[in-house]
Amino acid sequence: MKKSTRIALINDYNEKTGIGKYACNLFNELEKKIDIKMVYLGKKENENEKIKFIGEGINFPVLKKTLNTHYYYPKKIPKEYDLFHLSNQFISKIAENNSPSIVSCMDIIPFVLKKHYPLAMRIFLERSMKSMKKAEKIISISDFTKKELIEKFGIDKKKIKTVYLGYDKKIFREKNKNKTRKKLGLEKEKTYLLNVGSEEKRKNVNELLKAVKDMDLTLIRIGEQRTETKKLIEKENINNVLYINDVSEQKLSDYYTAVDLSVFPSGYEGFGLPILEAMACSSPVLTTNQASIPEITGKNPISIEKINESEIKEKIKTVLTNKSLQKSIKRKGLKQAEKFSWKKCAKKTLEVYESVLK
Repeated sequence: MKKSTRIALINDYNEKTGIGKYACNLFNELEKKIDIKMVYLGKKENENEKIKFIGEGINFPVLKKTLNTHYYYPKKIPKEYDLFHLSNQFISKIAENNSPSIVSCMDIIPFVLKKHYPLAMRIFLERSMKSMKKAEKIISISDFTKKELIEKFGIDKKKIKTVYLGYDKKIFREKNKNKTRKKLGLEKEKTYLLNVGSEEKRKNVNELLKAVKDMDLTLIRIGEQRTETKKLIEKENINNVLYINDVSEQKLSDYYTAVDLSVFPSGYEGFGLPILEAMACSSPVLTTNQASIPEITGKNPISIEKINESEIKEKIKTVLTNKSLQKSIKRKGLKQAEKFSWKKCAKKTLEVYESVLK
């Protein structure tokens, strides 16, 4: 790649989201090596000379972000770059107007789990998938996502390269459990579980809540609380769940360290970043073997085979009552987590850039 080559990493999510975390960490690594600029689609959030902000042009009260993504932003991307990298599949419409381009695909969840998503979202996703085919290369964040793209959209496998995500090794690392509990104000002798992420149906948070409602422990939920979940908690009289929202990366890593078990009964993930972060913090992880998850966890000593209340409860009890099993899960998780890093993600991404620009 020539030193004069200019690359745009185009992103529309803030760093507190999974996509935003990917884009920002990838950008931070790549800018050490090449001339790259982040082009942010959305409201200007801060003064940063490394980021070019493109504000919204359509202020329609419904589907504002989607309408801007499909009809406004594609025409507003500066043409001064030699390569356009779109950080997620939802903005792949931009690939039609800007070439050469690369699209990162996180997943195709709204297309696969159609009944869980509004019709408008599915329609726009299908349009995005058609636009994605016009990109020179597609980066999938797991082999599972790559397989889905090939089977469901007929995309040539030679066009797709798997590049795994990473994590910040300075933040997500093994720490002293008792000191971290004291720092967070958690009781030393109490049993704590942790679940991180959204409450989309595929995450099976409701099943987890019902599984732990009669157990002598506290489930810490970091993430949104949907109205549906709130109604379930009231109906089932679940009083051992603690909701925490909007925590920093550092505090999130503290919670991973402080709990006895991190539980992710998800039935579908494009990658599963919280699972990786939990393993890196030496938290025993209990999850499923579905979708991309085995690529992240490796061969787990124990997993949730059937996603239902009784199975989740049984597996939680098995782990919590077996110290030897906990140590085994932690040890294997730490070793597995070492395979991933943002540095490796950037290196592999750079290889994709070079393949397009050669």
